[in-house]
Amino acid sequence: MHTTFGQTSAFRIASHALALGALFLSSSAALAARRPCDCDNLEQIEEHIVQQEFLHKLFQQWADYMPASLLTPDDVRQRANALFVLSFYGVPTEVPHGTGSGAGATAGTLLDPDEHCPLVKYKYDKKGNAVLRETQRSREQNRNPPELEHAWDRITEREYPSHECAAIVNFTLTHERHHKHTCQSSNTPKSSWDNAAFFARDDRDAYKAGLDVLYAERARLKRKCEKRPPRDGRWRGVIEYAFTYHTFSSEFLEKGKNSVYLDATGEAQRGDRKSVRARANIDAPAAGGNIKLSYRASREEAWFHKITWAMPGECGWYKKTDWRFDAGNEIRSEGRISGIADGVLRVNEASGTLAIDYRVPEMPEGTQTQHEWEKPQGTCGERTDKQTDRSWGRVQRMPGISVSMKVEIDPKHPDDIEVIRIEPDSSGKGQHYWSLRLHRQAAE
Repeated sequence: MHTTFGQTSAFRIASHALALGALFLSSSAALAARRPCDCDNLEQIEEHIVQQEFLHKLFQQWADYMPASLLTPDDVRQRANALFVLSFYGVPTEVPHGTGSGAGATAGTLLDPDEHCPLVKYKYDKKGNAVLRETQRSREQNRNPPELEHAWDRITEREYPSHECAAIVNFTLTHERHHKHTCQSSNTPKSSWDNAAFFARDDRDAYKAGLDVLYAERARLKRKCEKRPPRDGRWRGVIEYAFTYHTFSSEFLEKGKNSVYLDATGEAQRGDRKSVRARANIDAPAAGGNIKLSYRASREEAWFHKITWAMPGECGWYKKTDWRFDAGNEIRSEGRISGIADGVLRVNEASGTLAIDYRVPEMPEGTQTQHEWEKPQGTCGERTDKQTDRSWGRVQRMPGISVSMKVEIDPKHPDDIEVIRIEPDSSGKGQHYWSLRLHRQAAE
């Protein structure tokens, strides 16, 4: 799998055969305690299940039909990472010196049978940003600008860093064991990892293997921890919705494009991202009807344009750059709201369907912020007094969110509904995501 976790100035990012790993919120390194999960971990396990099911569903769709825009495994990885972050963590900022996106692969597998396909740990700084390093190939060829990769260290399973309980550690390791098994199989030529469809199928199966660990632990903890629910025949559960939109373009600026510094190379980037998210708790009578839902929702949009330049030299970053220039602007709009919304639950026993509709109201206390920066650096990275960095904003009302979902009731399990849907929008650049989890209690 290719391990680039973002775009980096005027420097090229390497594509390397490393598996993506199970994506979730990264934590600081420490030896895994392997303590058993207990009742206070049940909600956390549920959150991991939701996220891993999203990724499994995404790769399942790509395994069945690969979009024409995803030509390489690196395209698949970048798209999956962008959709995951936007769906669960919102829109990351492009402003320099910001914090990381909050999500990333903690571990991966080096997909090289000659090296026995070892487990590796990805490296992040204290702000959650990926640590980059120059590749061995770039060092040997003395490339300028250098080729970079997401830094990683080889580890054993015992050295896997986590503060989490055993099942959460084990689902990640199970995911990686699947990649290792595929990598070491005599039926897997090295060239397979350059095929986007092959990679999607293998990651689909790896996420399924990890999910089986989480499902088993959830079932165990529910038997141990959950109090006997009231026998009132009511539907209880959660509906989640997300809409994400992501476009990105990058242009490499060759020598001569900078009219002042003719030997400089650079990169121009443009992007447009949206993240609309809503989650509501359902408590409704068995026959449905008008209901009240407790919800929380957010809407984030960001547009950015930035340009970077770098001059070749023998000092500074990776000893290859003696002058850098970073400039750009970003416009962000965001709003959040929570409360009680009116909704309708329709249960049609005759047709075997269930539908739910509700609307999140507009967000009156949203904000729009514009940020501009221009950060030239002197020789060998020396700071100059010519740097500018300013931002300004205003209050902005953000639109509400309408959520609707209709599902079929499984006649074999009419009291349990767990459905996930992922559908592209009409532009092909956006994606809708729905998740409905309902259980109907037995009635006295």
